[in-house]
Amino acid sequence: MTYAPHTAAQQRMTVDALGPRMPIYTPEFAADPHGHYRAMREQYGDLVPVEIWPGLTATLVIGYNTALAIGNDTAHYSSDPTRWERTLTPELRSAPVMGMLKHRRNALFSDADTHKRYRDATNYALDNVDLGAVRKSVGKIASRHINRFISRKAPDGYGYADLLAEYAQPLAFEVLCTIVGCPAHLGEQVAAASGMLFEGADPDTVAAVDRSFGETFGELAALKQTMPSDDIATRLLQHPAGLDADEFVANSLTFFSAGSEIPQNWIANTLCLILTDDRYLTTRNTLQLSTRTALEEVLHTDPPLANYCALYPRGPQQIEIMRHGHLTPIWLDANQPVLVSMAACTTSPEVQVANATFTEARHNLAWGLGAHECPAGAQRAAKIIAEEAIDYLLDCIPEVETNFPEGRPQWRPGPFHRALAALPVRFPPGPPIPYVG
Repeated sequence: MTYAPHTAAQQRMTVDALGPRMPIYTPEFAADPHGHYRAMREQYGDLVPVEIWPGLTATLVIGYNTALAIGNDTAHYSSDPTRWERTLTPELRSAPVMGMLKHRRNALFSDADTHKRYRDATNYALDNVDLGAVRKSVGKIASRHINRFISRKAPDGYGYADLLAEYAQPLAFEVLCTIVGCPAHLGEQVAAASGMLFEGADPDTVAAVDRSFGETFGELAALKQTMPSDDIATRLLQHPAGLDADEFVANSLTFFSAGSEIPQNWIANTLCLILTDDRYLTTRNTLQLSTRTALEEVLHTDPPLANYCALYPRGPQQIEIMRHGHLTPIWLDANQPVLVSMAACTTSPEVQVANATFTEARHNLAWGLGAHECPAGAQRAAKIIAEEAIDYLLDCIPEVETNFPEGRPQWRPGPFHRALAALPVRFPPGPPIPYVG
């Protein structure tokens, strides 16, 4: 892979020359992303010209080694979208998906010393989370939600539930609020808004969501300044970085958007795999694969954040990619977004065979890559929440099975996430389980 400035006299093949842009926000893409990734790989190679919303274009990286080379190259690629945003029309700047891409004063959208300042505060807030308390919190919250549907019967006598809306979603958010130190009345104000960042909405709604976050996290900051506690919000405010009000809001938003939407979809996607794949069923001759293995497999094949890690070339960059069996030099335009497809990269031929059993995470990009990889403290907490939530549910309702109306799961469209629209199940109803307190 090489980098060099270009001149007008040089031959210059850009991503657009590879073929038409492929939309990755449509229901058709959500229904079969891996089929689209295979078609992309055959036609385009490691880099794909895509649309993330009508009129909003980007380059999608679907080759593992190419993703590592770009993601680890902070000298040539920035995480700050400010210069790109200046090139957009007012209509595109207010596009629904811009909630996930526009600059905010937090580590995700910063470089160098500014990134380090925010990252240090974030790591301090996360590294002191009591994981034993997190585990207990999951059991307490899980038992309450399970008891809301375990005895419920449909006319056919079976119990029924939507494990996304009635279990994974509220559980992940409530555990997050506990860890952050966010009271219930404030948590309710941001629950719907967090999902909007991934789902997209009309421009007026997006603006209202931003205002809601500002007001809610401002109230949270005021509460923690007068009543500090052993929680993420307090530690974030107390860190020597000295975050101002706007910075506290922006960094708190990262916790809530990543800390609720991603775990809930990780739990739901993994439950869907376990309940529909015979490898996760115990038979007379085989033992079922573990929940931990299922969680790891989902991170490789259907990670909850499938296409993201936005980077922006600091100047025109030439990069050699594998295309049709040959190395091909491609130019990336300055300041234009480059997204990494964690789902496509991890299932690309260059790593697929080496990682076929999903017992190791060494080829897993679901947590991001480079300087902006998800903090270790967040990874540890997310793994405990997901594994405990799944094991607790299956211990309480071991005979649960999926009950999709059309016999197959429906996926929410969107350029970034891999998220079920619902996870309907049925099971033999039973008595309430003992409350875990």
